[in-house]
Amino acid sequence: NNVLGGISIKIQPTTEEIKSMVELRVNTPRSFRQSIRTKLKDSPDIRRMIIDKAVSKADGVFLIADLHLRSLSSVTNITDLRGVLDKLPGKLNEYYEMAWARISNQEEHLRTIAHNTVAWLCSAKRQLQVTELCHALAVREGDQSLCSDSMIEVSDILEVYHGLVIVETHGNNVRLMHSPVRDFFEGQHKELFKDTSIYLTSTCLTYLLFKTFEEDRCDFNSEEAVDWLAKPGDSISSRKIMTHLLRQYPFLDYAAEHWGHHARGDAEEELFVEIVKFIGSHRPLENAHMLHAQVFHASERRHVDSSFGHLDPLRVAISYRLEFTAVMFMSQIMLFPEKFQLMQGGGSTAHRFT
Repeated sequence: NNVLGGISIKIQPTTEEIKSMVELRVNTPRSFRQSIRTKLKDSPDIRRMIIDKAVSKADGVFLIADLHLRSLSSVTNITDLRGVLDKLPGKLNEYYEMAWARISNQEEHLRTIAHNTVAWLCSAKRQLQVTELCHALAVREGDQSLCSDSMIEVSDILEVYHGLVIVETHGNNVRLMHSPVRDFFEGQHKELFKDTSIYLTSTCLTYLLFKTFEEDRCDFNSEEAVDWLAKPGDSISSRKIMTHLLRQYPFLDYAAEHWGHHARGDAEEELFVEIVKFIGSHRPLENAHMLHAQVFHASERRHVDSSFGHLDPLRVAISYRLEFTAVMFMSQIMLFPEKFQLMQGGGSTAHRFT
């Protein structure tokens, strides 16, 4: 890349380099099914056929050669293997189009999983861990609690995506296989992202407004703090409370931090009622704020202020730059000041922001 006026250098592998990589993979065929492994071991002609086809259609790109070999991993016999080799694409976008065609031809509920997954993987504000993504995908509009019947396994997500989605060995994060996959989706299939911000915001708000979070206040600084998994009267350290809570609701921290970021733009007006319900909810808002603050400061073992005097709806809207919501609150405050007792530090919120 050309950084700060520097020189841009394009690194292009030679055909021999790509061939060496393919030969190594074919000669140590752990990724092939057992029936193919046996044939490869006994037949150098088949090994040569795979190597020649994969290299000739790699277009001088390591990634394409790697994808060609991956596409052979599910083949169970030599006849099908020859058929797959004959249809190998020669360009990255051609490969992605073929993969997306297979994804789109699945049953409707699998297509829904695929569309929702790509929305999270392309538009999330940070990488999601396996449990976070599985919980996010399990949320349905109108849910008041986490429904175990809606949960899916990460193996199902990987299967739906035919190799385009992977789980990182270190960190347990879910991501698209390569950055060009994201470029492909955003460039060639913009229709997938038409209502993405609305879907992501709605999922976060639904999760934050689960009935569980309306019933108890989670004060991490109190020795008698509420832990939703603890028995009444148990005294639990703040670290243990946080661990228990995030283990049961792993998507909670992401939703608490980023719901407002996703809400900016089209989602804000579309979900105005839901946004107002959350930022005016008091207890779910307190719990979300406290949980995220505790997670953020946990590594530094810093004290988290449990005072929520500044968490009035208008301040929350302004902190996330939700202009439409803030303007609506301002207009209501000015029209009906007696209904908005949002006193902060001796002055009204309405006065301070006018």
